[in-house]
Amino acid sequence: MRGRAWYQEEEVAESYEDERFGSRGGALINRRETEVLLSLLGDVEGTRVLEVATGTGRFAETMEREGADVVGLDVSMEMMEQGFERCGGLFVRGDGSRLPFREDRFDVVVAMRFLHLIPDPRPFVEEMKRVSRSSVVFDTFNSRSGRILYNRFLPMGSRLYGEEDVTELLREAGLGRVRRRDEFLFPFGGYRFAPDLLADAMETVDEALVSTGPGRALSSVTYWKASVK
Repeated sequence: MRGRAWYQEEEVAESYEDERFGSRGGALINRRETEVLLSLLGDVEGTRVLEVATGTGRFAETMEREGADVVGLDVSMEMMEQGFERCGGLFVRGDGSRLPFREDRFDVVVAMRFLHLIPDPRPFVEEMKRVSRSSVVFDTFNSRSGRILYNRFLPMGSRLYGEEDVTELLREAGLGRVRRRDEFLFPFGGYRFAPDLLADAMETVDEALVSTGPGRALSSVTYWKASVK
């Protein structure tokens, strides 16, 4: 899995936060992603949350701040070492296709910026469903979006999904769809490398267009909340 191996490189882990979220455009991505995640999760105070592919703990820190008891899991110790410094929760090195937890251990399982790295997502989604009592929240990169134009050049080789792919994935895992949010008409890379003033203008246009039917259809990322039946 070229993408997962790339994220485990020490130099990638060390520069991950600065390269992706250090610019004005990167900060905009972080803010909007955080807002979307919290809107899908709702009130998490006092809940037990597992974040699969927690990475540097960016979302784990947010959920912990909202009152959740968070466990972060990742295959990359290099990435999680940064999470140790920002969160008080537990971090576990492990494989998302074989989660080291009993059934129904968590109230919610979250997996952000993850499924695009996986050639076959089914065992991972099935495991997330197994250890969750109520819901699973994740995102997918979309096959009808601008990501098609530059996806082949990305070092992680992102997998793109259509709505039918996600529907089938949820059906096979025994999950029911509760909510979805379509975001980011402009792909993440466009924001990260845009000059500050252009990034602001892009966000204004993006938010206006993605709220329309055609804009939602062309969004680069969809965030899903699926219920455990």
